[in-house]
Amino acid sequence: MSVLRKSDSLIEYLNEMKKIYECPLCFDTLQKPSILPCSHIYCNSCIRRSARFSKLCPLCRKPFVIRDLIISPKISKISDSVSKIRDFLENENPQCEDLNHLLNENRKRRMEFQVNEIEKRRNTQKMKNEKEKEKENKNEKENEKEKKDNKQKENKKEKEKNEKKTKQEKEKNQSVLKEKNSTNLKTKTHKSPLKTRQKN
Repeated sequence: MSVLRKSDSLIEYLNEMKKIYECPLCFDTLQKPSILPCSHIYCNSCIRRSARFSKLCPLCRKPFVIRDLIISPKISKISDSVSKIRDFLENENPQCEDLNHLLNENRKRRMEFQVNEIEKRRNTQKMKNEKEKEKENKNEKENEKEKKDNKQKENKKEKEKNEKKTKQEKEKNQSVLKEKNSTNLKTKTHKSPLKTRQKN
């Protein structure tokens, strides 16, 4: 009986320790505990995976960078000890039903969390891709419209230029023709008196 009582007490103690040294992301005992500048602690692998998608603390949403992570050897040793005791009791002591139940619950929660995280990341990525595609389509339409407007402006300028050139050529031809007619008239006027004198 005394052994069972001790075992029950140990289970309760381990349950409390489990809560203290539990990663908020995977809900398992901390593996290589990493402390953020905001003092929250996560498994090193969990917080690194989380940082791929967001450089914010999952609990308080404060920003951080990977180089700010501090791996605590003392916390790591304590969490490792908790894990070893837990594994020993799970494998060697058949009376630890509460602990086994807790472990199973944690595994279940961890699986659910991972599935939800994967689904959430997929949806986020999908929304991001849709927004990027929409933005690309919008930019493409704007570029096409700008090209079209520029082409119309160029055509208009070219047309005005051609009209101006045609007008100038026409005016020049009219001026040349007028000058030629004037010269012919003068020549004719000068020749007329000579012919009259010769007749006389």
